[in-house]
Amino acid sequence: MGYKNILYILLFSIILPLSYDKIGYFHYVEGECYVKSFRTNNKYFKVSIGTDIYENDFIKSDKDSNCIIRFNDDKTHVFIESKTILNLKEDNFSRRVDLFDGSIYIKNLFNQSKNTYVFTNNSQIPLLNNRLWIKSFDVVKDYIYSLDNEIEVYNEFNKEVIILKRLSLEFFENELQKSILNLADIIPAYVLNEEKEFNFNNQKIEIKKYDMIPVYGKRVRNNIYDPYQVSFDFGSKILNNASHIKVGIYPVYLNKNLLIRGNIESFISPSGNNIDNQWDDGYDYLDKISVNYSQYNNKNQLYIKFGPLDNFSLASGYLVNNISNAIDYPRKINSGLHLKYVFDIDFMDLDVFIPSIRDFGNDGGVIAARTSLFISHKFPLTLGIGFVGDFNQFSNISKTINKTTKSRSVYGAELDFNYNLISNLDLDVNIFGEFVGLWYPEYNYYVLFDGQNVSNDLRWRKGTWGISGPGVSVKVNNRYLFKFSFNYNSATFIPNYFNSTYLYNRARYYKGILDYPMIQKQIDYLNDNFLIGQSCAAGEECEYLIPKDVYPILVNNDGFSGFNTIGFTTEFRYKFQSYISTSLMTSVFFEESDNSNSYYSFQASLDINKGYIRNINSMKLYFSNIYFSKISDKYRTAFGIETETKLPMSLSLIINLGQVYYDNNLLNNDIDKMTNSDISIKYSF
Repeated sequence: MGYKNILYILLFSIILPLSYDKIGYFHYVEGECYVKSFRTNNKYFKVSIGTDIYENDFIKSDKDSNCIIRFNDDKTHVFIESKTILNLKEDNFSRRVDLFDGSIYIKNLFNQSKNTYVFTNNSQIPLLNNRLWIKSFDVVKDYIYSLDNEIEVYNEFNKEVIILKRLSLEFFENELQKSILNLADIIPAYVLNEEKEFNFNNQKIEIKKYDMIPVYGKRVRNNIYDPYQVSFDFGSKILNNASHIKVGIYPVYLNKNLLIRGNIESFISPSGNNIDNQWDDGYDYLDKISVNYSQYNNKNQLYIKFGPLDNFSLASGYLVNNISNAIDYPRKINSGLHLKYVFDIDFMDLDVFIPSIRDFGNDGGVIAARTSLFISHKFPLTLGIGFVGDFNQFSNISKTINKTTKSRSVYGAELDFNYNLISNLDLDVNIFGEFVGLWYPEYNYYVLFDGQNVSNDLRWRKGTWGISGPGVSVKVNNRYLFKFSFNYNSATFIPNYFNSTYLYNRARYYKGILDYPMIQKQIDYLNDNFLIGQSCAAGEECEYLIPKDVYPILVNNDGFSGFNTIGFTTEFRYKFQSYISTSLMTSVFFEESDNSNSYYSFQASLDINKGYIRNINSMKLYFSNIYFSKISDKYRTAFGIETETKLPMSLSLIINLGQVYYDNNLLNNDIDKMTNSDISIKYSF
């Protein structure tokens, strides 16, 4: 790309946001509310308190959600009820609220230089000094209720102006008009409770605490908020066959957008097999702290998370997919860092992820980063580029075995694109793709086998590549997401290389004699790069640390394909507000060989948060197995369930069960099944 094009993009990204005037902001948000405009690439983005509103923005609220909008001059406030869609327009002479579906409650002070109007498909209403509740549904049906003054309603069907009296509820359907006597059946209680006179002599609408916020049930408010909280936990933890008594103290500091949490735990085993190595160095103390911080500044957003991290992916996840550092706690404890910065929702963003700070103290470390650039609203293409590197795949194991080992790095990069084809109120269609490459520090030698397991061809690669795409994603009603993509991979490529179990399976211990069916080139390759110790005589049983991309050559290529593969990936996701989210991903790959071996990937998850099921504070189920050829292939498998159930007297019951496979004992060539379960009682105050 020439420097002129780069300069054009930079200037365009600066000038474009200035062409849309800020007209207000979100004063209050409860539940899930969204904003959409050309600034957001015609996609709905979730809003929070303080999010700016611009000319011609579309706003939508989900079920059981609502929000309040304040215009800049504080002369118009709009309360948006649940399941409502509207559009806001403003120029030097008028302010317009277009209500497509749902209901709003609007307060307006007369502005001599700017008239305010409310439009539906059926009605046009000018507002002076007034408070108005209006509901529009089924395209041509309106309920209109004025609290303060008579209003003029222009009916689109009979082309007449109709005068509505104060405190009179009128129903319109096309040209039909009918008075409704039983107000409480239609109008929300919080509106009827505001029928007292309102002072319209003010220069602006003054907001009192909780003004215009509806009360659907009993609402308890504390005028003084204590930012300090603490909870206690007592129960049992079972790690494989070892039982422990668990005692935990969890202090919390919460102040606006900053949350700091302590995690002080002790695990005592009646058999004496205590977990007592958690206070040995500075990294152990860091592991006792987790931090969440977020900041919103107009179009810029910053998120920082430190501590246990889950489910981080780059782009569509063909290189980095749901990597985690907290699967087998407390046997494996890692504190990580995730930083996300959004320069502008229609310009650039940056993601940086470090799953283990401790690794950098062991002469290693993993870091992943990605940035993306949105081209323009007329050409809604987003381009992304990502990088990931593991500076020493042996950093964790080498410290455990306390023997002389070499180091081994691996690097990956990805290029991705996403083009928005359709973006409507409840439909979003995109075309996407991701191109992935992996680079190794030395050539990896592998042998192709025929049906008799006799070597007939030697191959070598210093890197591999994979393509996910072209793919199509369809998002319906801001809840349902369907994705399909084609895949094409080079020989020995492992999709989702940096996956949820990567920190546990990036290298394995191997002890044995290297001989047939391996050939001498492979044996020399392993001895030169992965031998534990200084040397190993021919025919002698030796020890090795083997990276995950090399280990298959020890077991007749079981774990990757020696041929190019072709396949497809399907994915389904569902999200309902912040209450529940679920996902299901499947991939199938076929070898381009006479054997036509098949490989599969399968991932599923379900997250339920407080408020969806009675007395369930949280529930999480997950299962993952990446690139396996047989059901018995388990060394990239992880699954589990985590629940917290509310009990009386500020108590809750916690039940967790998880299982992951990795080489923990470092005694033989077997992968170890690591089960992890606990049941405990937590007290919070």
